Amino acid sequence: MSTRSRARAGQREASMRRVHVAAGIVGLLLFVEPPLDGLAGYLLFQEGHRIIGAIVLSVNIVIAAGVLFSFLPDWLHLPGLTLAAAIAHDNVNVWLGLVALAYAAAVGAWPPALVLLLGTVLVAIGGRRVVAWLSVGRSRS
Repeated sequence: MSTRSRARAGQREASMRRVHVAAGIVGLLLFVEPPLDGLAGYLLFQEGHRIIGAIVLSVNIVIAAGVLFSFLPDWLHLPGLTLAAAIAHDNVNVWLGLVALAYAAAVGAWPPALVLLLGTVLVAIGGRRVVAWLSVGRSRS
């Protein structure tokens, strides 16, 4: 094997490691945001904002259930998975989170507002950092 082909193999291996690490980071980001939003919905519900709290909590329960059931084999998939997929695909949870954040800030419900802000910032900034990190790795090769 020539040194050139060894270098290419090393670059491919390093690139694959970066992709695996990035996939793990994105997975953590996606598994952190819905529970944080659900917690914020619960806090809103407990502070007396029952309608918006119940909506936020319910949507995030559907998303969390959809994520968990998506790991099952195809023949065990439930019909509710299409609802979770539609919510995630159309960014309903993101818009609902932003509306709930604005509502929580407007009524002075600061604990839920901070939890919603943390979930939004964590996913948005974390996702952009992963993309930037991957693009730096690709520009070197």
